[in-house]
Amino acid sequence: MVDAVKSYSVKSQSSIPFSNKIDGSKRYLSDLDQFAYDQLRLLIAQNNGKAPTIRKSIKEHIHDLRLLMHYLAMSLSKPDVRGVAISLRSNDYGKDQYSDLSYTRMKRLVDMLLSGNGDNGAWCYIDGMYFDKNRGYGTKSRIYANDVLADRMLHAGLIFPSFPYEPMLRKALVSPLQLSVNETPNEDEGDSDRIPLTRKYRDNEAVIPLLTARLKSAKPQIVLETYQQYKRSFVWDHKRQAQRSRLYEGNDQFYRLMSGEDGRGGRVYGHWIQRVPSDYRQFIRFKGEPVVEHDFRAMQPALSYSAIGQPYEGDPYDVPGYSSHYRDRFKLVFRVSVGCGPAENVLDKIRGVMIKEGFKPKAEEAEELYKAFWSHHSKIAHIVGQSAWTWLQKMESDISLKIVSSLLDQGIPCCPIFDSFLVAERHKDALMQAMIDAVSGLSCQPVPVKKS
Repeated sequence: MVDAVKSYSVKSQSSIPFSNKIDGSKRYLSDLDQFAYDQLRLLIAQNNGKAPTIRKSIKEHIHDLRLLMHYLAMSLSKPDVRGVAISLRSNDYGKDQYSDLSYTRMKRLVDMLLSGNGDNGAWCYIDGMYFDKNRGYGTKSRIYANDVLADRMLHAGLIFPSFPYEPMLRKALVSPLQLSVNETPNEDEGDSDRIPLTRKYRDNEAVIPLLTARLKSAKPQIVLETYQQYKRSFVWDHKRQAQRSRLYEGNDQFYRLMSGEDGRGGRVYGHWIQRVPSDYRQFIRFKGEPVVEHDFRAMQPALSYSAIGQPYEGDPYDVPGYSSHYRDRFKLVFRVSVGCGPAENVLDKIRGVMIKEGFKPKAEEAEELYKAFWSHHSKIAHIVGQSAWTWLQKMESDISLKIVSSLLDQGIPCCPIFDSFLVAERHKDALMQAMIDAVSGLSCQPVPVKKS
């Protein structure tokens, strides 16, 4: 036990205080019961000398271990806290939050968790003590799960951002068709910034409610492999002044959002999967099955050429005289150029976005790349500074709905993320064909590719 104890420290974030109370969803409590039972079996197997004593009061040991695992799961679900503050002093037991707990049992369980798990060291460790500001000294031990136990608890479904209840998704919208009163809308704007469109569906818009229902039936979830992946999903939220996970944010209903007036923009928003960071989409599962993601390579430049009935061969971001190192910079030049309106200074905007996105542009680099790109693409240079994104997004979203319609006709649930699409891995060929078919009539056909 001594090896598992680290130096005493009072400088720390707050800890979760241990208690004899547990709450949570039925699913969580059921998973917790099973995990406590399985974990106690492991502890007994690894501590044969204590097995007879434990077996005499097996239910009581499961009860106490269940409490400890619950509060460890709580601390792991909220990475900005430091472990669980638990008393290991006999005088504290039999009263307050320890009123129905046995000091002897709890001490035995903690010692077993600290003693080792066979191959990977201790299940838990103690790092200093919980500092009691009122008393002026540490009165409780801080206990933490190591990575092996944290991974086991994650896989058992005990660790999640909305702990201890299921994710609370936003209230579903009334209409699958929405009109933003803002010229440049986004999915984070409030309900007061949108009004429902009451007109009849056009083209493939009728698939939007069906898309919501089919994806719900696929029971999408995120299945992470390690607890460290879970921790990395958290970012600092300046508005809330707290950490928040980037997983399970948003709604579970799709809607199409027009921009300023009907017929402008029209991307499909709404589902929480669309907000999952791209590097975490590999962990999404549809009914337990891994997903695959395909998108279109250089979609909007291809649509720009198609709008004037012209073809274009090759990668539009491959500009003569520049290496592949500049590809992301040219993507930025295009994106900002078509996003600017007539009253905006395009070059100033490009410089600002390059700095904001960490490109660290050299003097005059923005102007140089701007001239090189649009000289190479002079046939479509007329769209610069004309808010072309409004009709490019409309073309893109029309194609997206066409692909979704094709997949749903085949009974395949999917999730569109602008110009990319997620389906269960076994449907990857059907997705690729639907994408090819949807752009087959364009003069410049964007190429569908598997997203790495």
